[in-house]
Amino acid sequence: MLRRIIALICCSVLCLQSCRFARLTELESLGTEPEQFADLPVPRSYQLLTAAGQSWSHHDEKFRAAHFEYVGDGGINRLQQFLAAQLGKQGWALIENASPYHGRVQQKWTSRSVANVVYFLVTSLEAKGARTHLVYDLSTIRKGRVFLAGSAPGTAVVEEQGPARK
Repeated sequence: MLRRIIALICCSVLCLQSCRFARLTELESLGTEPEQFADLPVPRSYQLLTAAGQSWSHHDEKFRAAHFEYVGDGGINRLQQFLAAQLGKQGWALIENASPYHGRVQQKWTSRSVANVVYFLVTSLEAKGARTHLVYDLSTIRKGRVFLAGSAPGTAVVEEQGPARK
Protein backbone atom coordinates (compact mmCIF):
# COMPACT_ATOMS: atom_id res chain seq x y z
CA MET A 1 0.00 0.00 0.00
CA LEU A 2 2.78 2.41 0.95
CA ARG A 3 4.60 1.68 -2.29
CA ARG A 4 1.49 2.54 -4.31
CA ILE A 5 1.10 5.83 -2.47
CA ILE A 6 4.76 6.72 -3.04
CA ALA A 7 4.48 5.76 -6.72
CA LEU A 8 1.34 7.89 -7.08
CA ILE A 9 3.06 10.87 -5.45
CA CYS A 10 6.12 10.49 -7.70
CA CYS A 11 3.95 10.33 -10.82
CA SER A 12 2.01 13.42 -9.69
CA VAL A 13 5.21 15.38 -9.10
CA LEU A 14 6.60 14.41 -12.52
CA CYS A 15 3.34 15.46 -14.21
CA LEU A 16 3.39 18.82 -12.43
CA GLN A 17 7.04 19.43 -13.33
CA SER A 18 6.46 18.63 -16.99
CA CYS A 19 3.68 21.26 -17.05
CA ARG A 20 5.97 23.98 -15.73
CA PHE A 21 7.88 24.78 -18.89
CA ALA A 22 9.19 28.29 -18.83
CA ARG A 23 7.15 31.21 -19.99
CA LEU A 24 9.30 32.57 -22.69
CA THR A 25 10.44 36.12 -23.06
CA GLU A 26 12.60 37.90 -25.57
CA LEU A 27 15.30 40.47 -24.91
CA GLU A 28 15.42 42.01 -28.39
CA SER A 29 18.34 44.38 -27.90
CA LEU A 30 20.69 41.48 -27.13
CA GLY A 31 19.27 38.96 -29.57
CA THR A 32 17.98 36.62 -26.87
CA GLU A 33 16.12 33.59 -28.21
CA PRO A 34 12.41 33.30 -27.31
CA GLU A 35 13.02 30.03 -25.38
CA GLN A 36 15.37 31.86 -23.03
CA PHE A 37 15.01 33.74 -19.70
CA ALA A 38 15.33 37.48 -20.19
CA ASP A 39 18.18 37.86 -17.68
CA LEU A 40 20.42 35.36 -19.52
CA PRO A 41 21.70 37.35 -22.51
CA VAL A 42 23.05 35.70 -25.65
CA PRO A 43 24.99 37.34 -28.52
CA ARG A 44 22.89 37.79 -31.67
CA SER A 45 25.06 35.44 -33.73
CA TYR A 46 24.48 32.48 -31.35
CA GLN A 47 21.75 29.94 -32.04
CA LEU A 48 19.89 27.89 -29.44
CA LEU A 49 20.31 24.13 -29.85
CA THR A 50 16.87 22.60 -29.43
CA ALA A 51 17.12 18.98 -30.61
CA ALA A 52 16.13 16.19 -28.18
CA GLY A 53 16.37 18.00 -24.84
CA GLN A 54 19.54 19.96 -25.59
CA SER A 55 17.89 23.07 -24.16
CA TRP A 56 15.00 23.28 -21.69
CA SER A 57 13.69 25.31 -18.75
CA HIS A 58 11.21 25.20 -15.87
CA HIS A 59 10.10 27.98 -13.55
CA ASP A 60 7.48 29.50 -11.31
CA GLU A 61 7.57 32.64 -9.15
CA LYS A 62 10.58 31.63 -7.02
CA PHE A 63 12.01 28.59 -8.82
CA ARG A 64 14.01 28.38 -12.01
CA ALA A 65 16.01 25.52 -13.47
CA ALA A 66 17.34 25.52 -17.01
CA HIS A 67 19.89 24.12 -19.39
CA PHE A 68 20.47 26.16 -22.54
CA GLU A 69 23.03 25.23 -25.20
CA TYR A 70 24.10 27.69 -27.90
CA VAL A 71 26.60 27.65 -30.74
CA GLY A 72 28.03 30.64 -32.57
CA ASP A 73 31.06 32.54 -33.77
CA GLY A 74 33.30 35.03 -32.01
CA GLY A 75 35.71 33.08 -29.83
CA ILE A 76 35.90 32.47 -26.10
CA ASN A 77 37.58 35.78 -25.20
CA ARG A 78 34.88 37.87 -26.88
CA LEU A 79 32.16 35.72 -25.34
CA GLN A 80 33.70 36.15 -21.86
CA GLN A 81 33.74 39.93 -22.32
CA PHE A 82 30.13 39.89 -23.50
CA LEU A 83 28.97 37.80 -20.54
CA ALA A 84 30.88 39.91 -18.00
CA ALA A 85 29.25 43.09 -19.29
CA GLN A 86 25.74 41.80 -19.99
CA LEU A 87 25.22 39.41 -17.06
CA GLY A 88 26.47 42.16 -14.73
CA LYS A 89 23.80 44.50 -16.13
CA GLN A 90 21.17 41.83 -15.40
CA GLY A 91 22.17 41.61 -11.70
CA TRP A 92 24.44 38.57 -11.87
CA ALA A 93 27.66 38.56 -9.80
CA LEU A 94 30.67 36.52 -10.97
CA ILE A 95 31.96 34.33 -8.14
CA GLU A 96 34.41 32.06 -9.99
CA ASN A 97 36.19 31.97 -13.33
CA ALA A 98 38.12 28.81 -14.16
CA SER A 99 39.73 27.10 -17.14
CA PRO A 100 39.60 23.36 -16.35
CA TYR A 101 41.41 22.59 -19.61
CA HIS A 102 42.64 24.36 -22.72
CA GLY A 103 39.85 25.65 -24.91
CA ARG A 104 37.21 25.71 -22.17
CA VAL A 105 36.17 28.29 -19.58
CA GLN A 106 33.70 27.73 -16.78
CA GLN A 107 32.19 30.63 -14.82
CA LYS A 108 29.95 30.60 -11.74
CA TRP A 109 27.48 33.40 -11.09
CA THR A 110 24.82 34.24 -8.49
CA SER A 111 21.76 36.46 -8.54
CA ARG A 112 19.52 37.56 -5.68
CA SER A 113 16.84 39.19 -7.80
CA VAL A 114 14.01 37.62 -5.77
CA ALA A 115 13.69 37.88 -1.97
CA ASN A 116 14.89 34.76 -0.06
CA VAL A 117 16.02 33.11 -3.30
CA VAL A 118 19.50 32.74 -4.74
CA TYR A 119 19.90 31.72 -8.34
CA PHE A 120 23.11 29.89 -9.23
CA LEU A 121 24.35 29.94 -12.82
CA VAL A 122 27.22 28.01 -14.37
CA THR A 123 28.34 29.13 -17.82
CA SER A 124 30.56 26.88 -19.91
CA LEU A 125 32.37 28.32 -22.91
CA GLU A 126 34.14 25.93 -25.22
CA ALA A 127 35.88 26.21 -28.58
CA LYS A 128 34.90 23.35 -30.88
CA GLY A 129 36.58 23.78 -34.23
CA ALA A 130 35.69 27.16 -35.72
CA ARG A 131 32.59 27.49 -33.50
CA THR A 132 32.18 28.46 -29.85
CA HIS A 133 29.67 26.71 -27.59
CA LEU A 134 27.91 28.50 -24.73
CA VAL A 135 26.04 26.51 -22.08
CA TYR A 136 23.92 28.01 -19.31
CA ASP A 137 23.05 25.74 -16.35
CA LEU A 138 20.70 27.52 -13.94
CA SER A 139 19.66 26.28 -10.48
CA THR A 140 17.71 27.72 -7.55
CA ILE A 141 18.80 27.86 -3.89
CA ARG A 142 15.97 28.54 -1.45
CA LYS A 143 15.94 28.24 2.37
CA GLY A 144 18.91 25.89 2.57
CA ARG A 145 17.79 23.67 -0.32
CA VAL A 146 19.39 23.57 -3.74
CA PHE A 147 17.19 22.85 -6.74
CA LEU A 148 19.60 21.71 -9.43
CA ALA A 149 18.91 21.48 -13.11
CA GLY A 150 18.33 17.81 -13.92
CA SER A 151 19.66 15.99 -16.93
CA ALA A 152 16.35 16.12 -18.78
CA PRO A 153 13.17 18.18 -18.87
CA GLY A 154 10.90 17.55 -15.91
CA THR A 155 13.64 16.59 -13.47
CA ALA A 156 15.14 18.45 -10.56
CA VAL A 157 17.40 17.19 -7.82
CA VAL A 158 16.88 18.63 -4.35
CA GLU A 159 19.91 18.64 -2.05
CA GLU A 160 19.49 19.59 1.58
CA GLN A 161 22.15 22.02 2.75
CA GLY A 162 23.56 21.54 6.23
CA PRO A 163 24.25 24.35 8.67
CA ALA A 164 26.64 27.00 7.47
CA ARG A 165 30.27 26.28 8.35
CA LYS A 166 32.49 28.98 9.73
